[in-house]
Amino acid sequence: MRPWQIGLLGIGFIVVGVLGWKYATQPTVTLLALNTRSGKLIWVHPVTPELFFSRGAVAAEDKVLLNFCTQSETKNCDRAYLQALDAQSGQMLWTYQPNRDESADEIVSNLAVVWQHHQLYIQVDNELRSLNPATGQQQWAIQRPWFTPRVVGDGLGLAIRPDEVSFIQLGNRQRMIQSLNPKTGRVVEQFAVSLPPLTATRDLIAQSDHHLFLETSGLTPSGVDGFFDTGLSAITAYDFKTGQVRFRRTIVGTIKDMQGRPNRLYINLPNDVIYRPNLEPIFQRGSFLALDGAGQVLWQKGKETFNCNSGDVWTMDADSLYLTCAQKVKKGASLVVALDAATGKVKWQVQTSPNRYSEFLPMALTNSALITFRQKTDDRQATRIIGLDRTTGKLLWKFALYDDRFVDSFRSVVSTQGERLFVLDVLPRWQIWLVQWQKGWWLNQAQP
Repeated sequence: MRPWQIGLLGIGFIVVGVLGWKYATQPTVTLLALNTRSGKLIWVHPVTPELFFSRGAVAAEDKVLLNFCTQSETKNCDRAYLQALDAQSGQMLWTYQPNRDESADEIVSNLAVVWQHHQLYIQVDNELRSLNPATGQQQWAIQRPWFTPRVVGDGLGLAIRPDEVSFIQLGNRQRMIQSLNPKTGRVVEQFAVSLPPLTATRDLIAQSDHHLFLETSGLTPSGVDGFFDTGLSAITAYDFKTGQVRFRRTIVGTIKDMQGRPNRLYINLPNDVIYRPNLEPIFQRGSFLALDGAGQVLWQKGKETFNCNSGDVWTMDADSLYLTCAQKVKKGASLVVALDAATGKVKWQVQTSPNRYSEFLPMALTNSALITFRQKTDDRQATRIIGLDRTTGKLLWKFALYDDRFVDSFRSVVSTQGERLFVLDVLPRWQIWLVQWQKGWWLNQAQP
């Protein structure tokens, strides 16, 4: 072989090597399934390198739903997708894709997917759609104007039971509670509802405790130039069957979010500055408030009483409320606190991150574990998923994420089913190949 041929061959090997390495290192959004007892990897599913935004996966009925949008050259959130995977194997089952002219950014940013009682719903612009959970085929659709602004982080405001789905139907002059047959979408019952003069519905939240439909009616205009809030919110509870008001309660402060349990309602009130006409503004520290089925206060605990400066991410089971928060006495550190749901007393608390706090890291529960995250530096590759014992807060296991951009973001979610956890990560292709080839191998697993 002549020297110039050897030179060309060498250049060819270099070009192929560079291009191959560039392809192999391309970051790909990947859905991971972990065993929540051990923290071990079960399967990986590469989604698409073009995935731009997703809040995370939702698991139900042995399936995993992933709602996301892809990016085009001209638009950040161009096309929306809803994909269903088998929870046991990670195998793709079906894909639902709204029309291109429907608002992809709104579909993926307002937690627009709900799956309960074998019913699957998605909000697309001003239309509520029912999908067949087995196939992803649309079953029916109704016009349902969404709250203003439509990009709301608190879900769809649906109260779902086995035989009905109920929600507040917004109108120009009148609001209705409508209950539909989940198979046909036909109206079964509807009642007119009237709100008090709290018309500035900026964050409308709905919850169900099997008997009541609950709605926040937002904050009142303050009458103070340059400000909007007086710090007064209202909760209205309607009976499902009669439409009658069970209770209406005004609360000082912004209602961040709330969760319903049978005959109980738990409300998160964040740190808030309250503006009042002709008076100085006042600062109100955040707290959790528990009401009974008649709207009476069961307990209210300021977050500073359990060593928290703030805390907006929380979840519940039948007995406990779990909160992640910024530690009051150590700047930048984060805590997980477990409160007794009946009394608000601290059951246990544990420091998860010694020198970093993010108010956006999600939480999830299994039968035995509380799933959350630990961060030690500003390096995304230092983020660990951790499993804590729900009874004691003891660390059970940890798992290193390669990149945390899809969990350390506003209203991101992780979900569990049985003893499996589903979470998004961003991996280079070469690492996905290695993991798929040998699931017991994991590059970051041995890191502290």
